[in-house]
Amino acid sequence: MSRNGTLRFAFGSLLVLSVPLVAVADDDLVRQVRDGHRAARESIQTLTATLTSEQIHPDRQIVTQAKYSRSGGVARIREGREGGHTEDLLMKGGEIRHIGRSWKAGKAGPSAVAFRAPGNAFFGPGDVWREMLIELTGPAGGQLDLDQLLTAADGPVRADREKLDGRECVRLRFSATYPSGAKERVTLWHDIGRNYLVCRVLVERPDLPTSRYSVLQVLDFIEPQPGVVFPVKVRREHFRNGEMFSATVATLTDVTINKLLPPDALALPQVPRGTTLHDRIEGKEGPIDSDWKPLGVMRPAAPPPLPPAPKVAPADAPAVPSTSEPVSTGRWVLSGSLVLLVLAAGVAVVSRVRARRNSTA
Repeated sequence: MSRNGTLRFAFGSLLVLSVPLVAVADDDLVRQVRDGHRAARESIQTLTATLTSEQIHPDRQIVTQAKYSRSGGVARIREGREGGHTEDLLMKGGEIRHIGRSWKAGKAGPSAVAFRAPGNAFFGPGDVWREMLIELTGPAGGQLDLDQLLTAADGPVRADREKLDGRECVRLRFSATYPSGAKERVTLWHDIGRNYLVCRVLVERPDLPTSRYSVLQVLDFIEPQPGVVFPVKVRREHFRNGEMFSATVATLTDVTINKLLPPDALALPQVPRGTTLHDRIEGKEGPIDSDWKPLGVMRPAAPPPLPPAPKVAPADAPAVPSTSEPVSTGRWVLSGSLVLLVLAAGVAVVSRVRARRNSTA
């Protein structure tokens, strides 16, 4: 073989070899982020906090205020005020239970309505795990941890190192396709010095005729114990054709981490006997007793009514990891997961409407 032929052969071999070498490097870096993020999640054994979500553009208003408690994989959200109207949700054992209660002057106790849904459905506007970007919404449906999200990505996940605001980060980039056909390009920045937690998210919609994207940024972290880090403030901005049309800030206060929880922190209030249960797991509905047991034969459930049109049109809603605009449009709601969100919002609407109707009866 001539000298030139040898050089061409060697150069071509290097080109061929460079592809798997880069892929291996990406795989190693992705694995490093997966392991670090998983360890960060597992370091939070218990957590309680008050979550406040405020819309700051185009106007200012409080959207969500909720108390949140969590221990392992069990979590509870509490909204409202006893004696007025409350919403209580519990995620436990692969399902979500939701009780809406309303009080009327002169009545001994509240009227109520109850719901049961799969554990991977939209939990509620006060979900700290989603609001603080610990879990994301992905193409597989429901809330996903980082391992599940990356597994559901289209093709390989690209990884590289990049400084963000002067901090060393690992940037992960991937695409996702939802059952609806919606496509997204997702970029996650993981702060190495903060246990590989997500510090910034960019979600782009290449399938839409106009430019749509969302930017989510963690503004503040706390370290209540050495080596235990948690985000406490996240800003979400949503853009159309380069112009911001919506922005919210979610903030945690009264945060306690890895402290013993009071006995009732993860317990729902007792459901009044005779409350109607809407069971979205078995597709049935009917009255139940205080232990959530049917009082007689349950009937097939009617489909939930569609909720009022959201402030942000579905096509404008944030994607994969955008745990939504507070109110009832989920936060990490990508277009592909809007179906889950609509159903969940319908559940909340039915709960409030029926509870208030009962309270005025």
